[in-house]
Amino acid sequence: MTLSDRVMALLERVDYRRADTPEDREAIFRLRYAAYLREGAIPPNPAERFADALDESPNAWIFGVHIDGELASSIRLHVATRQFPDLPALGVFSDLLGPEIANGKTIIDPTRFVADRAASRRFPELCYVTTRLAWLASEFFHTHLLLATVRAELGTLDRVRQVVKVLGMVNCAPGFTRTPEVIDGCSDVLVAVFGDSGRHTRSAVGMAELPFDIPVEIEMVLEID
Repeated sequence: MTLSDRVMALLERVDYRRADTPEDREAIFRLRYAAYLREGAIPPNPAERFADALDESPNAWIFGVHIDGELASSIRLHVATRQFPDLPALGVFSDLLGPEIANGKTIIDPTRFVADRAASRRFPELCYVTTRLAWLASEFFHTHLLLATVRAELGTLDRVRQVVKVLGMVNCAPGFTRTPEVIDGCSDVLVAVFGDSGRHTRSAVGMAELPFDIPVEIEMVLEID
C-alpha cells in the first residue's frame, strides 16, 4: 500500500472538528501542553495546559483531528485579510507580509500543530492528515500565500548575502521516497525572495520522527553581512 493509499484510508476514520466549545478548546490546550512539555519546549505548569493570546484572534480557527472519535492532533489556522490582519508570522515578517495584507491579499498561517504521541506512532500518516487542513483552507478562502523564521535573528533579511545550503527533513512513513518534491517548495520560495542569492545546494531526507510531530523541518546555512 502506498503512502497516498494509507493517507486516504486514515481519512475514512478522521473527523475534523472546529474547537468552538470551551470543552473542545480545553482538550486541545492540554494536548499542546503534553506535546510541548515532552519536547522540553515549556516548563511544567499546574494548569497542565498551553494557550496564547493569538488563540483569541477573531480570524483564528482551532481544529481538532479525531480518529475513531478520539482527539489525535490539532492545528490552528489564522486567515489574515485587510479587515482582520492578525497573524503569528506578522511579528517576524511585518515588512514583507504587512504590505501584502494591506494590498488586499489573503494569507493563511498554520501554527500550533501538535499530535498525541501514541496516535502519531500508530498512524504515521497523521501529520499529512492534519496539515491537509491548511491546504483545504487555502482553497476555501482563495488564499494568495500559505506561510512559515532568520529575520528574528538578523533583524532584517537584507543582511542575507547568499543561501549556501538547505537541509530539508520530512516527517514521513517508511517507503515514502519523494522527499525532494516536498522540499522543492522551500527552494522555490528562497529563490523568489532572494533571487540568485537564494540558489543553494540542498539535501532532502526522510525522518521517522520530528519534534512536536511537525511535518517538515528546515535547516539553512546562510552567508550574511
